[in-house]
Amino acid sequence: GARTLGMDHEHLEVVSYQGNPITVQEARLRSFGYLVSLGCFGLGFLWPLFVPEQLTWHDKISRTLVVRSPSNIVS
Repeated sequence: GARTLGMDHEHLEVVSYQGNPITVQEARLRSFGYLVSLGCFGLGFLWPLFVPEQLTWHDKISRTLVVRSPSNIVS
């Protein structure tokens, strides 16, 4: 659950700001954030291009981030 084919291919996962797997509530907020981002002509998806922390609106709303899976980090 909570992974797309693209995330599997790129070895990415969504975690909370504390680094824990996301909860059902965080996943719901993240989905709501997608709608907000789309409803504003996609601006929420472009937002990371303009801010230093590079977080989308759905990342901020749900307090989650997309990170590379720890087991797949290459040194």
